[in-house]
Amino acid sequence: MVPLNSSDSSAELTIEKGKTDWNPMVVTETFITTFDGVYNYLAEKHGVSFAMSLIVFVASLLVTVIGLVIRIWKKQTIDMLYGALGILDVACWLIAVSQITPFVTRVYYVDGVMGFMFCMMMPFALLIYINSIQKYRYKTCYTILFVLSLINFIVWSALHFTEVFSFQSALVYIDSVLGLIALCVLVTLLLDVRSGHVKEYPYMAVGFLIFVIMSIIEVIMLIFFEMKSNELPMLIGLMCLLILVVIQQIEDIRTVRSKLEDEVHNKTLEKEQMLIHIVKTLAGTIDAKDTYTKGHSSRVADYSREIASRFGYNESELNDIYMMGLLHDIGKIGIPDAVINKPSRLSDDEYEMIKKHPVMGAKILRNIKEKTELAMGARWHHERYDGSGYPDGIKGDEIPEPARIIAVADAYDAMTSYRSYRDPMPQEQVKQEIEKGSGTQFDPCFAQIMLQMILEDKDYDLREKKTTDNDA
Repeated sequence: MVPLNSSDSSAELTIEKGKTDWNPMVVTETFITTFDGVYNYLAEKHGVSFAMSLIVFVASLLVTVIGLVIRIWKKQTIDMLYGALGILDVACWLIAVSQITPFVTRVYYVDGVMGFMFCMMMPFALLIYINSIQKYRYKTCYTILFVLSLINFIVWSALHFTEVFSFQSALVYIDSVLGLIALCVLVTLLLDVRSGHVKEYPYMAVGFLIFVIMSIIEVIMLIFFEMKSNELPMLIGLMCLLILVVIQQIEDIRTVRSKLEDEVHNKTLEKEQMLIHIVKTLAGTIDAKDTYTKGHSSRVADYSREIASRFGYNESELNDIYMMGLLHDIGKIGIPDAVINKPSRLSDDEYEMIKKHPVMGAKILRNIKEKTELAMGARWHHERYDGSGYPDGIKGDEIPEPARIIAVADAYDAMTSYRSYRDPMPQEQVKQEIEKGSGTQFDPCFAQIMLQMILEDKDYDLREKKTTDNDA
């Protein structure tokens, strides 16, 4: 008999059946009350836990759909999908066994059928999730538990629907399987804590621990206390587990992405190092054409990299300008050796021929599709800041920045190298020439960086070193 009050005066009393089972041996819970009285009574006693069950259901369903979409769209394994499915199943079970559900659905055997069905399906998705998150270290154990759960589901469903046994009769066996699974998962977690593998899934481990603790609290409340909404501890544990499963998935995606980025970065570095080796070999071939400028390309590359580094280039940009420096004279491949190595003054025609090497070099380097920017250094390193250079006569910022850097480095090495007609110029004279060319031949910014490098070079190490035959 549901308690009545003065507001129920003259109201018609009704008899409402509560949840029941297909087995006729189970006594139906019956309420004698007004039409709205039973709902008010159940809402007061079980409303909070029922609402919380619906919240967990909606949240886990949303996570499941998101996981499914990501799996289909990205075509990658999403562990969160199985974790959310398992939690969704538990939420469905809690809704099915709620005292409110029969009165909402008007299906009075829902607890006896759907509740037990959801209960027996709980292990499937959760076992797949935990097995995956633990990197299949305990695959044999989880496979046995999965098969045991499947047998449990098939056997008791068959016995129930053939009316041999009721699901109520199977309760102790169903709970035993669930208890065994929970125990095995707890043991594997403890083993992973001991071995350090739990660091691979810390959020999920904490979530499972919270869920176990809250479930134990619920059992204690059921046994020792008569409390409203006594399913709340498990529901809170479920929501915490769901949130931490999502966080764990986000962290896993970040970890995978970070590893992929590292792999891509490492592969890129390997390719760049291989390209640099090839470029160095090619630069050596170029320098070998000129008897008096051996090592020129390598030194220009080193100076260019140092200027760019002081200017603030990142590692990738430094590698690019280093390769530009190595290849800035590649166009000389197309110039006859007799012209390049001529010991006397060049004729006007020969000088015009030499002036073609930037354009020839740019045409060669444009064929390197992965590094089309390499052509900049080759084509424009003879342009002057005031526009009086060649081949295009561009000036100022019209000249690409890497080419302006290489122009300073190239001129510096020309002055500090051995020639057929002179030794390296004195350091002070080189400094004066750089100062004089700042703003006319050179970009003032990069000329100033070069001057700072000269100032720091107390022993005049930044120059070509004379090698003996034995050294060579």
